[in-house]
Amino acid sequence: MQFDIHISDGNSKIGRTHNLSMPPILSCRPGIPCAGVCYALNSFVMYPQTVRAWTHNMMLWRSDPEKFTLQFNDYMDRRRNRRYFRWFVVWYIPDWIFLSFMFRSANRYRDTAFLVFTKRIDLLRNINPDSIPGNLKVIISTWPGDRSYDPFLEHYAASWFVPHGEKPEDRIPENAMVCPGKCETCRHCWHVRKEHNIVFHEHGKTWKECK
Repeated sequence: MQFDIHISDGNSKIGRTHNLSMPPILSCRPGIPCAGVCYALNSFVMYPQTVRAWTHNMMLWRSDPEKFTLQFNDYMDRRRNRRYFRWFVVWYIPDWIFLSFMFRSANRYRDTAFLVFTKRIDLLRNINPDSIPGNLKVIISTWPGDRSYDPFLEHYAASWFVPHGEKPEDRIPENAMVCPGKCETCRHCWHVRKEHNIVFHEHGKTWKECK
């Protein structure tokens, strides 16, 4: 079976932002606390075309990383307006080879601001944060109560997901930015600095409603 890469030009939340995703949950570590309220999984199963596109991305990467890279570069080379790119609106960095591919892509397309959120701290242990290309922002996705990310918080920007029924914890600074929900009119995450904090509420909820 032949697989081709599927890259979106944007959606209602992130606006005109090129982005690539793969199926949710499969790349997450076992027992991850957000799995039970995964909005991406709910959206994923509702749209057969999305299921097919994201699954093809995953299968193409697993079966032929070189072809995946060529198709990605062809997509980017054809876009005149490629100012912003989001890795994985859904899914996380699958492996070390893909992380290296992301670094090469950022270096190849210097005029594009790349962004990725990740819980793959096992991969971050193997790199020097200062070696990450300046146009690629790596933000650690954290969860209240999970302290496994603490050693990395001083080296990376962090995002905090506040689920409904839970209140923010002490580790979230008072000056943390609360996501306004519209990337195209904000773009803070694409230009964030290390040690900055961003708060994301359960989708459709406000901070007060999450308390």
